[in-house]
Amino acid sequence: MIPSLSVQRVQRFGHYWLLCQLGYCDMGEMWLASPDDGLDANELCVIKKPQPDTFHEPDSIARFLDEIRVTDLLDHPNISKVLDAGEIDGEPFLALDFVEGKSLSDINDRLRETGQLFPLPLTIHLGIRVCDALAYAHRLVGPGNRPLQLVHRNICPDNLLVAYSGGISLIDFGMAYSTLREAQTLLGKRPSQQTAYRSLEHARNKAVDARSDIFSLGAVLWELAAGVSPQQTREEMELWLKSGRPRFVSPSNHRKGVPQQLDYVLMRALNNDPRDRQQKATELQRELQAILDRLAPGYEQIADSEMSQFMHDLFGTSFIEERKRTMHALKSAQAEASVGADDADGEPFDDDDVDDDVDDARGDGEGELPPSQSPPLSKRAGTAVAVIAGNRGLVVGFVLAFFLSLLVAAALYLIWTLLS
Repeated sequence: MIPSLSVQRVQRFGHYWLLCQLGYCDMGEMWLASPDDGLDANELCVIKKPQPDTFHEPDSIARFLDEIRVTDLLDHPNISKVLDAGEIDGEPFLALDFVEGKSLSDINDRLRETGQLFPLPLTIHLGIRVCDALAYAHRLVGPGNRPLQLVHRNICPDNLLVAYSGGISLIDFGMAYSTLREAQTLLGKRPSQQTAYRSLEHARNKAVDARSDIFSLGAVLWELAAGVSPQQTREEMELWLKSGRPRFVSPSNHRKGVPQQLDYVLMRALNNDPRDRQQKATELQRELQAILDRLAPGYEQIADSEMSQFMHDLFGTSFIEERKRTMHALKSAQAEASVGADDADGEPFDDDDVDDDVDDARGDGEGELPPSQSPPLSKRAGTAVAVIAGNRGLVVGFVLAFFLSLLVAAALYLIWTLLS
């Protein structure tokens, strides 16, 4: 996720500065942000909050609380981490890890623009990493050691991020199903863009389990391996929903050099009948690992650096321009917050100042960016649910305590009067 090209004025949001809007997701809008006590390129995070026209709706708040409950329990290197959560001026929010990179959707668009294909070893590596994240999420237990039966339900290119450093992150559990969920999230009745990555049972609004996520990941990997989009016309998708006929063909039909075994593994994951797919993410992970070991022995040891090089080759110097825009926004926030000796006096800053900051932030290696660091945020998401849900309870409690203290005082006065 990177800053948009549009120039926006920084905004104050509680103890955060919203630097620029990154985009929208199913449950709200995403902002590049920085805590006001750490206006620094290494303190960046992403603020997720409901869109202004929905955050007063009880269902929207309930879904947000559900997402907080689930994501606060997740701790995996390939899953975006919730750093902070709470409520600011009555508006719930999440603060998430900032990944300096691109979504897989952006990568697919650039590949099509330039006529390139996603390297097969990196396709398999990405699948292995996401499988590891899903296997962790699917077996997660909650309070009382109770299985969460967690299903992401929205595995798609928009929700997979690739960092310029080579890391891979699964994001957005806003539509996830779990035993902790209190609000119900149903799909729209009409096919959408994400329908192309959903299992048949999910697209039909039927009950889903971990095998639905396996289908969705299979569709994502199929697109990378085949080099073509799985998107179809609305009429074709509606026909698929009604008939249930297979709508994928082997990736090798579209791209030469795809190993036969990869064809088989991906087409198995894309079965319309969940009983015919891999039954667990670990099973798909093992199959992909076996293919990679034959295709490129030892590749996993260099995969992150290979992915990083691929990202830099694909996007050229655009990441430097993105970092410049970020630095401009940070400088604006510093000026408005009166932080920094040079810019706080209202003196304009120029591109040379920003260029120096970009050079400082890039690290020793030319073209390399440091891995993002988690900001030192004060709140924890686990307490935020109780805070938001219990605000009214606290008010009632204070009122009761006040009247109780009056009764106790009156009783003590009466006893003192009788004794005297």
